Amino acid sequence: RRNFGGRGPGRSGGGGVSAQANDFLVGQQSGITQTHSLGFNYTDQIGKKLELNANYFFNASSNDAIEALNREYFLTADSSQFYTENNNSNSQNSNHRFNMRLNYTIDRRNSIVMRSSINTQQNSAQSNVLGLNTSQTDQFLSNTGSQLDADISGYNVSNLLLFRHRAKKLGRTVSIRLQTGLNGTNGLTSQTSFTTAQRRGNLVTDSLAQQTDVLNRGFSYNANISLTERIGRSNLLFLNYSIGNNINNARQETFAYDVQAQEFALLDTALSNTFENTYLTQNLGLGLRKRMGQWNLVGRVNLQHARLNNEETFPNPGTVNTSFTNLLPFVLLRKGGRGSNSNIRIIYRSNATAPSANQLQQVVNNSNPLQLSAGNPDLQQAVSHSLITRYNILKPETSRTFIAFMLLNYTNQYIGTSTFIAQQDTLINEVPLIQGGQFSQPVNLNNFWNARAFITYGHYWKGLKSNVNLNTGVTYNATPGIINGLQNTTHNTQLSQGLVLSSNISQRVDFTVSSTANVNWVRNVLQPNLNDNFFSHVNRVNLQWTFWKQIFVETQASNQYFLGLADEFNQSYTLWNISFGTRLFKNNRGMLKATVFDVLNQNNSINRTVNDVYVEDSQSNVLQRYFMLTFSYNLRSFQQGNRQGGQQPGGPDPMRGGPGGAGRRF
Repeated sequence: RRNFGGRGPGRSGGGGVSAQANDFLVGQQSGITQTHSLGFNYTDQIGKKLELNANYFFNASSNDAIEALNREYFLTADSSQFYTENNNSNSQNSNHRFNMRLNYTIDRRNSIVMRSSINTQQNSAQSNVLGLNTSQTDQFLSNTGSQLDADISGYNVSNLLLFRHRAKKLGRTVSIRLQTGLNGTNGLTSQTSFTTAQRRGNLVTDSLAQQTDVLNRGFSYNANISLTERIGRSNLLFLNYSIGNNINNARQETFAYDVQAQEFALLDTALSNTFENTYLTQNLGLGLRKRMGQWNLVGRVNLQHARLNNEETFPNPGTVNTSFTNLLPFVLLRKGGRGSNSNIRIIYRSNATAPSANQLQQVVNNSNPLQLSAGNPDLQQAVSHSLITRYNILKPETSRTFIAFMLLNYTNQYIGTSTFIAQQDTLINEVPLIQGGQFSQPVNLNNFWNARAFITYGHYWKGLKSNVNLNTGVTYNATPGIINGLQNTTHNTQLSQGLVLSSNISQRVDFTVSSTANVNWVRNVLQPNLNDNFFSHVNRVNLQWTFWKQIFVETQASNQYFLGLADEFNQSYTLWNISFGTRLFKNNRGMLKATVFDVLNQNNSINRTVNDVYVEDSQSNVLQRYFMLTFSYNLRSFQQGNRQGGQQPGGPDPMRGGPGGAGRRF
């Protein structure tokens, strides 16, 4: 796992529920993960009008992670503070996912689409954290040891109903869409921890034991009607209106340990709350699509009115109501298309994003006593503006390709982070923050910039019967933040240069050689003396060779080099995998392969994070040398039905169960 680009601030925690699994896949995690998956997929064309797609997937995974990080905070123009952490964690996760889609063609002018999805998830996690704060002169400030246990379950249900009508007049259409969503999480977390800090020249240790009951519920709906009308021969006018609401209810009750009752029975109001958030939006949009020879222009403007209501009923009853009105334009200018050797696309779009329910809740999270955090009920919408351009050209006669891409994004009222680092013991919403501890809270800030550009040039090298590609890219981020009341902006620039040589020699030999270098420049407004540069370089070689009949060998090797990180993170290592196998059965439907991963036993995980508040280097355990024996068999069977008009078997796309693909697929 590597991340050498800048990224916005985030908040981490253990034991949360995340529904990121897609089909058989499980979301990327640090550490070593063991996964078991099972899935079924069903497609059927029922008669001439109804198409059914359904699937079910199950994932069960366990993860063991050992992570170490070094973090440097930017305090003032001439001082900083360091935080180091070691975290050992284990989690077990299981989820069920069911999806269904129905396409019903009423007649040649009317159709209905129904789509439903149900996900359930169960997560249990345990972690042990050791954290230490030190000054710029390596003086001890405070430390903590914390053990967390969590058992969380969650669900997510979504439904969509879409009706489409195509009138007799060409270009006149009506579509009505209704979407609903239902989600929830509930569970129990337990925590025991200690903290030690300097007080009047003495080391004082405090302990904590607490249990938290969490219950979150959410419901959303969105209704949309869209109309299109053709004007003349080359213009299409479209109008849409939508209304939607997102309602979230959250309850958190934290109990301290009652020594006399021998149970968690003392309600801690500083760490508990009951909260409701609603976000109602209405959009009225008007747009035009126009053809101008080889050019196509799409322009649209949305008038959006949104109302954000936050109501806390416990422990401090109060309401915050805010409304927003925005004009959100969109422009697409395009030249070229299918069959064209060149394509130009220019897009401008704007977007308004509401803060999440977690970002709005001001209850304190003390899962790490040195790293407190809370939401902010006064958050506003973030409004972003993006300009995207893309140009590509393909010359088959000379086997040359050229692609250029550019993205520029600016966000007003960007949801960044305000961090307070305590110079002495402090109370944060009645929760103690010891000397050297950090308290973070989301805030709205202006002048967030993100820019990215890359150029790719490809050419066929006849002498080597190979393709050569040169890649050049640059990324720039300006991330604003606040630390101890001082405005800060971190500028992070990354320049990337790559070379790829890929073979086209024969069907029995295939190789790819690549080299990519990345240079990063970090510039800090608050502390120019902390300006930094770091470098990474990756070289890769892939080879596939069928050397006798259907027996083959595959090998992949990559060397990764890092420089400019913390001393213990500067290193170079080589990953080498090798496989031997054979293809089996008729049409090579089967394959048996034995693979040795990480032959040199050097696999590693290094990550650098740069944002407005700190620079962090982290490292986690990874799976090193291991062996795998793989057998795969491709089984595919279709039952062909009768077709009209002499249509060829298979039709447009039988794998999708469309026309010409009648049958069942398992």
